[in-house]
This record gives sequence, C-alpha cells and structure tokens, in this order.
Amino acid sequence: MIVPKPTNGFRIWCMGGSTTFDIFSDRNEHTWPAQLQSILQDQFPNQIVEVLNAGVPGEDLLGSTQDFERLQPSINADVVVIYHGPNDMRQIMSNPILQQQRPNNGPTLAPLEPQTTSLKGFLHHNQDFAIVRVFLRIFRNQRSIPKSWQSNQMTPADIQELEFRLTETIQKIRRLGATPILATHAMRAQPEDKGQEAVDRVAETAWLLRMTPENVLKAFDQYNTMVRELANKQGLPLADVRSVVGPESKNWGDATHFHPYGSILAAQEVANSIRPLLQSK
Repeated sequence: MIVPKPTNGFRIWCMGGSTTFDIFSDRNEHTWPAQLQSILQDQFPNQIVEVLNAGVPGEDLLGSTQDFERLQPSINADVVVIYHGPNDMRQIMSNPILQQQRPNNGPTLAPLEPQTTSLKGFLHHNQDFAIVRVFLRIFRNQRSIPKSWQSNQMTPADIQELEFRLTETIQKIRRLGATPILATHAMRAQPEDKGQEAVDRVAETAWLLRMTPENVLKAFDQYNTMVRELANKQGLPLADVRSVVGPESKNWGDATHFHPYGSILAAQEVANSIRPLLQSK
C-alpha cells in the first residue's frame, strides 16, 4: 500500500537501470538515491523529503516510463531524475534488426518492449546481482574485442533515436505533474584514456555495446552532449554526473557502477539540481 504524500512532503522518483539501483552498494542506505534523500532532508528539515529508487537492472527508458505512468497517480512524485543511457545504447548497437533499419533521417523505429522485469515485481537481490556482474567483467576482460566490432560506433541517427526516447519520457513526466531532471551518465574511463588504460576502465561496457573502448568513450560523450543540449532546449535542470565522478578506483565497482564514494558524489550533484525546486516551495 502506498502512503499518501504528506502536506509538506516532496517526493523524488529516480528512474534508470542497474546504475540507478546502485548494485555495488552493500546496503540501501549507501545507494545514491538514498544518499540523495539524506542530503536534501538535512538541508530542508521543514520538508519531508522522500526518494524512491526505481532503478531496475537492465531496464530501458520505455520500461522505466511505463512504471512511472502506472504508479505516479498514487506516488504523486514532484521530481523525476532520469539516469539512463547504457541500456538503450546497448539495444541500438546489439539488435540486428535495428542495425538494418537505422534511419538516415529521424527516429522512425518503434519503441522496443521492455526486456527486464518490471519495478513492481523486482526483488532487491543487489548483492547477488553485483557478484554476477563482477564475474562477467572478469570473463569479458580476458577476451579480445572481435575485429568485426572495430568500426561499430554511434551514428547521428542513433543519437537522434535516443533523444527521441528521452523527449517522449520528458513529455509523459510533465503530463503527470512532475518535473523531469536530466542527468548525464558517468563512467570510469576518461576522454584522454588510451591503450590498456582505456581497456581496463571501459571493461565489460565494450562487450555490452559491441564497440572498441575508444568508440565506447565516444558513444558516452555523444550521449552526454545530447543530454546537456536537451536539458537546455527543454529548460530542465541538469545533473552533470559525468563531470563530477572521477576515475579513482574508490569511486567505482566497475566501468559504470559506483562504489559508495562515487555514489556520494553522484548524490551531491543530483541534489544540486533539485535544491532550487525545494527552495521555491
């Protein structure tokens, strides 16, 4: 049963995949959505700040948006943080049908059905899931990138498709009475990384996106640039998570998932984007 929002309540819905669920956190209190709640609650003691971690490992924008549409009438969230990217990128780059139909002008592809369990039925097996991820990371890093992937990269049409998906989500969130917050997606690898350092820091993401480490870096840069520009175009708050979580090992469980130090930095950046909304209430 969903508890009605208090009169002085402020609810935040954080949507995304495993990087929102924060699979390397040893307990819920250390995930970045939980730390976001703690930060904002300390700063606004006269409000009741509630943050819902709606991250589902493997989820894409469509599935997250459908969960929000179903539950928002009961949740009555004020803000929705959109921390997506890798799973939709993976769909585009790994689906042979999409590869054959990638358009030259505009996003004409029908949205894919969600490939993972819904938020409603998801059980919090974060530690088990993290163990599986670590195993896959070790296994994949010991294999060479296939030569057939050397030329794989995100095209302008792919980025346009991702922007189309984000724009649809933004419109639906607004129609349901909440404010969307766009967030760039962090990764451990840095633009200047080359050679073995790029391989180590990109890790299993190269296999998820079927790209070389260098092209993975370019893809994330393209995606994040699009997110920044879309936030500006739509007049939305932006949490530039990519810019604040550095490559230090203490911040990362793997290439894209935080350790607790990285979760703190992400939570602080998202809090900065939401703070003006709370101040205006």
